[in-house]
Amino acid sequence: MSKTLGVLALLIAIIALVIPGAGGYITVLVALLAIFSFGKGYSLGITAIIISIVNIAIISPMVWAMPLIGVALIVVQVVALVLLIVFNSMKSKPKKVIADDKK
Repeated sequence: MSKTLGVLALLIAIIALVIPGAGGYITVLVALLAIFSFGKGYSLGITAIIISIVNIAIISPMVWAMPLIGVALIVVQVVALVLLIVFNSMKSKPKKVIADDKK
């Protein structure tokens, strides 16, 4: 399931590159999908977030037209990136099994 969400986030991030006005707002959906792509879709989620940050910061005219909204969207992407890294590190830690020494 996480790989599917990662692919979906990446696909939507690429589509958002070519949508002039609403592309910046679509990146919020990308961030939400990428957060839940931890595990097998981890690299896809990170790639989608990086594409979204590039879209907002460089390609989208939103940063120059409405700087406050552009900065807020970049903050959303950074928070999503941090959450994705935290969730992935929590999932990848093996749990210790305490052996029962009853004989």
